Amino acid sequence: MKRLIANTVSSAIALIAGAATVLVSLKYLKEPEGATDWIVLILSGLTTGTIAFFITWGHFQDEPVADSPEKTES
Repeated sequence: MKRLIANTVSSAIALIAGAATVLVSLKYLKEPEGATDWIVLILSGLTTGTIAFFITWGHFQDEPVADSPEKTES
């Protein structure tokens, strides 16, 4: 159940962050003129969304359990 919540929340935040990046770029930066400008705009949204996904997803992960020191036999 924890994985489902983590994936759902992380995906929602990633979509919001990616869409916000594209919308803010369209509104406040230069209007895209050609295919290359659109590709860069879309890739910036995807990159921002991916980073937001993994930052959020990482908060749901369990902390690693410290291994007990292994006893070496001589």
